[in-house]
Amino acid sequence: MKLTHILVASDLSAASELAIPHAMALGRAYGARVTLLHIDPDFPSVAAPNSSEVHADRVPELRRTLGPSLAALRSHGLHADLTLRRGDAKGSILAASADASLIIVTKHGEHATGLIVGSTASWLVQRTAIPVFVVHGPVLGPIETGPEPPSYDNITVAVDFSDHSIRALEAAIDMAAVVGATVQAVHVVKASGCEPDLSGDKVAWPEVPWKARESVDEAHAALDALVGDGCEVEVRTRVLAVADAASGIVGAALDAGSGLIFLPTHGKGWLGTALLGNTTEGVMRLSPLPVLVAPRDWLERRAANG
Repeated sequence: MKLTHILVASDLSAASELAIPHAMALGRAYGARVTLLHIDPDFPSVAAPNSSEVHADRVPELRRTLGPSLAALRSHGLHADLTLRRGDAKGSILAASADASLIIVTKHGEHATGLIVGSTASWLVQRTAIPVFVVHGPVLGPIETGPEPPSYDNITVAVDFSDHSIRALEAAIDMAAVVGATVQAVHVVKASGCEPDLSGDKVAWPEVPWKARESVDEAHAALDALVGDGCEVEVRTRVLAVADAASGIVGAALDAGSGLIFLPTHGKGWLGTALLGNTTEGVMRLSPLPVLVAPRDWLERRAANG
């Protein structure tokens, strides 16, 4: 996984500030430049109402507001710049990402202008040709964040044995090698009525039903064989028997102390098919951890380019 240009969307909320430390960490690890992007939807340009340019009267205020975030990025040795645009948030972020290799957005922020909301993150995940890094932000309450970049000691990646999920596992392993993490590869066997409890300090797992045990054992053997030996980073495997893939993936990530969940989209197996819709939405909704969603086309290009 190669990152050269990271696009970070900010809506001026405290919640969107949670994306900045992740841009720092990934920008430093990959030597990538960072663009801090703000879309100003409410102030049309009087001189050119159809223009994407922000009204001149707004520019000084926006630069002052976003200045501390830009300075924080630069203080960590990153080449960082600020881009101001006016228009629809979804389409403007997508257009601004034309030369980017990663988009970072915050989901569920309490925001000033309505830029980064759940629908925007979901819309981008469905349409962009590059990975989207979704940071969970609280809807209400104080924001606890510091100037230091986070660490990603472990990355959880969902695998359903489709070509795309195998490519996602390879990409997650490459990313782990760059950021200094281990990897947890998780496969989900569907088991009706089995739901993990994510409400406590520790995840409470249901007992594996006897009807699913053979499938779990077979999947474990296949997953272990897929990972094999000689990997450049430590990769642990886990097979779950649960009814809901999203809660299983999030629970496994919390159990492992993961700093990131890596999801492929558009796979062809049971999990991959679900990831087209409910599972991706469910993981982004349930996870207190960042979620990186890698599109099928991006995974294919990465595999083709070696």
